[in-house]
Amino acid sequence: MSKSPTLHSIEDNFSRIKRKLGLKRDKSNGSNGSNRSNGNIIFTLLYMIVTLVVLISFKPKIVCKEKMPYEDGNESKISYTRFLLFYILLQIPLFIYIMCL
Repeated sequence: MSKSPTLHSIEDNFSRIKRKLGLKRDKSNGSNGSNRSNGNIIFTLLYMIVTLVVLISFKPKIVCKEKMPYEDGNESKISYTRFLLFYILLQIPLFIYIMCL
């Protein structure tokens, strides 16, 4: 009687075929890739948080509403639509960085 293949041999054959077709990376690259992706996620989150904090704390003129002549006070108010648009504009370098990886 012929011997049926084991699951291990079937999995090994499929992994060889995937490597030849370029669908699967070697296991040696997998450990380095996971550390790299964790670093990219941390960098992305830090960039987004830092730009948000800088916009809120410094309140550039682009983000603030224009004062009317009858308004008193030195406090500048934030226009949230301008704030959101400027924040998205600041995320473009991050988007380019992610696309180049």
